[in-house]
Amino acid sequence: MGRIRTIKPELPQDERVGRVSREARLCWLLCFTLADDEGRFRAHPSLLAGTLYPYDGLKPSTVAGWMDELGEAGLLIRYQDTDGQEYAEIHNWRKHQFIPHPANSRLPASPASSHENLGEPRRTTEVLSGSQSRAGARIPGPRSISLPDPRDRDRALRFTEVWNLNCAPLPTMRKAPVRRDPLSLVAGCMAGFDDDEGALAAAIRRAALEPFYREHAYGFETFCRKADRFTADPVTPTERREP
Repeated sequence: MGRIRTIKPELPQDERVGRVSREARLCWLLCFTLADDEGRFRAHPSLLAGTLYPYDGLKPSTVAGWMDELGEAGLLIRYQDTDGQEYAEIHNWRKHQFIPHPANSRLPASPASSHENLGEPRRTTEVLSGSQSRAGARIPGPRSISLPDPRDRDRALRFTEVWNLNCAPLPTMRKAPVRRDPLSLVAGCMAGFDDDEGALAAAIRRAALEPFYREHAYGFETFCRKADRFTADPVTPTERREP
């Protein structure tokens, strides 16, 4: 039986949550009530339909469709153990919930688990895609998925804030990058400035003064790849070079 869970007020603003249907969002939140202290729960669609929607008479295929959406959006990880039992783990569970004294999970961890339970032997599991779960098939496994370093996410958020404050007239960033390649790019750039926001801001302003950059409206990715050009003192117009 799951414990009482909380919902953070900023959760509706999460863009991953906004990418799924309203029905899938409700299903995801209801799954919080099933999850153990490691964010895991049994996830066979028939079991979920009867447990989460006891008065709605939903078909398991309907719930399976919502679980597909949630898995594709990265809100949860679906997987099977070697016996074919279906499970799910809510991604970044410890980010969503503060649990002072978490109990060890009795369920197997997913191969992509964002937190390992060191007190429990690892049982072999396989990550499921949406269509494979409904067909009862499995993908080759076990397969591990490396997750971004949390420090990179923090650096990306700080880089985005500094960029948007100093980049005019270059294009602003709509949001901090979340995909692995641009995330690593901006985090690496931030680290290259030793996490010094003042030095980064000065370099961005220098880049914005470059006529060639302004003419072509280059954005943050070009800056990150050529940031070393702007780390010295500002150059005079005769010293400026085109990339």
